[in-house]
Amino acid sequence: MDITKSTLPKLRFPEFIEHWEHSKLSKIGEIVSGGTPDTSNKNYWDGDIEWFIPTEIKAKYVCNSKTKLTREGLKKSSAKILPIGTLLFCSRATIGDVAINTKECSTNQGFQSVIVNNENSNEFIYYWILNNTKAFLIRANGSTFLEIGKSEMKKIPILIPPKEEQHKIASFLTSVDDKIQQLTKKKELLEKYKKGVMQKLFSQEIRFKDDGNNYSDWEKKKLKDVCEKISDGIHSTPIYCEGGDYYFINGNNLINGKIVINESTKRVSQSEFEKYFTNLHSKTILLSINGTIGNLATYGNEKVILGKSACYINLNKHANKMFYYFYMQTNLVQRFFRSELTGSTIKNLSLNTIKNTEFNIPVAEEQQKIADFLSSIDYKIFLVNKQFDKIKEFNKGLFQQMFV
Repeated sequence: MDITKSTLPKLRFPEFIEHWEHSKLSKIGEIVSGGTPDTSNKNYWDGDIEWFIPTEIKAKYVCNSKTKLTREGLKKSSAKILPIGTLLFCSRATIGDVAINTKECSTNQGFQSVIVNNENSNEFIYYWILNNTKAFLIRANGSTFLEIGKSEMKKIPILIPPKEEQHKIASFLTSVDDKIQQLTKKKELLEKYKKGVMQKLFSQEIRFKDDGNNYSDWEKKKLKDVCEKISDGIHSTPIYCEGGDYYFINGNNLINGKIVINESTKRVSQSEFEKYFTNLHSKTILLSINGTIGNLATYGNEKVILGKSACYINLNKHANKMFYYFYMQTNLVQRFFRSELTGSTIKNLSLNTIKNTEFNIPVAEEQQKIADFLSSIDYKIFLVNKQFDKIKEFNKGLFQQMFV
């Protein structure tokens, strides 16, 4: 058979020259359905056999399931024992989620698991599935929810290289996955550290010093005492326009300290912007107050008008914006906000509550030290996020080029 572009990936390790062969999933391994024993029979449950449901498939490897079967429960259902290394493939609703079991297990009927044969690499097939979700979706059917059955799974075509090349590809992609996991863990640790140190700083368990001496005692103030104005956005709907340079945002646009504008964000004309623009400035903090509660962002001269689910807090010229921004992230303030919510269906945080929220305030010098310290942690988190986004994009490109 000729080596052609149709049977070779765009990106390949130079030591491999053999063509990739056309095959089907049925030839790659055995496809096994899951099952569920009678949930009302206590003798079938709380045993020692791992039994997974689709919502538990969130990582590359899985080991321990939330629910376990007894030997009797396994016999009284269509569930089967799956050997280590099986690909647990979600075939219902969330079609395409897949994991590799590191311990013998079983699954419910929401799976068509693949026991890969010895001629192929289960890790390679795992990555192939992630790159070919559409091949499964187009063969799925169902009115209530989509599902792909065993017979359709077997028919799915696959172009596959020799096993040695499979291992090389899988090993390379695993190393990229490991880097992504390292960055994810690093971000989680930084965020956990930030959360913990914030609680200690704002409860005064940790204090900064002034040349070895304590700063003066903190003074209790209400937020309105350090603000020019606290109010919400417009309660009407502006006239939208396509291609405008100005945006209409609400509380759900406030994410991780930033005003996030994406393709779904409504645009408005300059005249609408000038009609509704609130006097936001360099000392403004934005807070989500309707539906989603407590999200924060600092204003940075974005061309936006606010909807009613966003509140703007215009601090006075003496207030340290970043100090209050971090303070409002603490559990102490966030819990207070949640305790004061009104509304039955959609929760709302009143402007009066915000204005009268009490803060313990240190002198300006200590405020600045707290703000600088927490900003430095935020910057480290920003750098990790930047690395994470870069390697995710790199990983996406690898998937597109390393598979046919």
